[in-house]
Amino acid sequence: MWVRKKSFFSGILYLLITFCTCLVLQACKLEALVGLRYLGYICLLELIAFFVLHKYSSGYSFEYSVIFVLVLFVFNFGQLMIYTFFREIYHHVRFLLLMNDSNAYYGFTIMNFAFITICGAILIGESKGINKKYKNNDLSKSDIKKIVKILIAVTFPVKVILDLVTLYISLTVSGSAARLWVNTFPNVILYYGKISLLGFALLIVLNRDNYKKQRNVFLFMVAYILIMMMSGIRSENVGYLLVFVFLFLFTSEKKVNVLSVLFIVAAGIVALAFISATGDFRVATDKSFSSFGECVSKYLLEKNVLLSLLDTLGDTGYTGQSVINGWLSINKPFMGKSYILGLFSVIPNIPYILTFPGDITAKSYFATILQQSGVLSVNYQNIGGSLIGELFFNFGIAGGIFFAFVLGIIYGIISRKCTNALKTSNYEKLIWLIPFMFFGTYWVRDYFGGGFREVIWGPLLFLLIKNIYYKRKKYD
Repeated sequence: MWVRKKSFFSGILYLLITFCTCLVLQACKLEALVGLRYLGYICLLELIAFFVLHKYSSGYSFEYSVIFVLVLFVFNFGQLMIYTFFREIYHHVRFLLLMNDSNAYYGFTIMNFAFITICGAILIGESKGINKKYKNNDLSKSDIKKIVKILIAVTFPVKVILDLVTLYISLTVSGSAARLWVNTFPNVILYYGKISLLGFALLIVLNRDNYKKQRNVFLFMVAYILIMMMSGIRSENVGYLLVFVFLFLFTSEKKVNVLSVLFIVAAGIVALAFISATGDFRVATDKSFSSFGECVSKYLLEKNVLLSLLDTLGDTGYTGQSVINGWLSINKPFMGKSYILGLFSVIPNIPYILTFPGDITAKSYFATILQQSGVLSVNYQNIGGSLIGELFFNFGIAGGIFFAFVLGIIYGIISRKCTNALKTSNYEKLIWLIPFMFFGTYWVRDYFGGGFREVIWGPLLFLLIKNIYYKRKKYD
């Protein structure tokens, strides 16, 4: 195995500088509110430093690891950024309403140690050399495209039906009722429908030599995901959307000019207003399309859509805070059981026939355990998951930081493999890597057992269709 020295030493340098900086901040013994502000400055500099060192070491300013780190930062430190830079124009700093100042400062400090550990480890993980020579695909590109279209044909109708039902319930009843329906519906069918997203992602890559077709597939998926966000299910759709954006921009052969950048920025602002509006629409009494249009208009013309979204997504940071300040102060770590139990999610949960996999997976959801333990604020009980929170929940403070390094190495290796597979058009490797990209991005605000099945089910169904197709082709 060979090592890319630039990336390896960039990771070591990043860890040394960021850890020393954070330790110096702790040694200053600042008052909590002052310390929070300085920590916010440091966190932003850490993010910028990662981008700079990543560009220097890999030569790419845009890889999967960049997407992941940006999502990890926004979801965990979004509200800290509001407090540090925008509290004069955006007065609603939610985390200060849910906990006292000293706990907030301590919690963000510990979460930041996990964050910089993951970032440094990603750079080190990306240093692992990848052999650019690979075994040729068993099937031609046209054959793979046919298999992908079959995959979409047998899975996407299921997803469309379920999404439309969810959207209908949200529009006619409420967003919480829609979420309840989704959570109680047999997940074997839900995740079967989600496999279609793997098909569309592969279709974007497969059409890289035909910009018009590639663009049309991409725009269709963006429009579909944004419409489905009206049901109130936003976070996982944001994860899917970002992966589609990454695959399109990375593989598109058409150069992006100034006008294209301006259009993308404008479209991005509208999309952010759309995403933010879905949050208000979930609790609105008027469930009409005109009402939703008014919500979007409000975020475009009245509210600061970027700060509003930063506030909403930043709620994930409270989950990590609850683990550090609440759970670990009175309980022992879960000793990795969340991940062990979460592996059972791979086994299909069939109602009235095979239910134990679902029951075991539900026991791995640490956010539910936090709700039942009474450590959450009475003002915010319906928390979501958190990748960083789950690490601390299972391994404690020191153990959580250690396994954050292990996880960062894994993400770095996966990111490097994704880049190599996209560059070399290794479609059959992408069949395994793209599901991890979906899962890995949403895991930031989910739990391990909640999405791990996506990493397995999609590729297995593809292989099943491939074998049937291959035998049929050989027979013909």
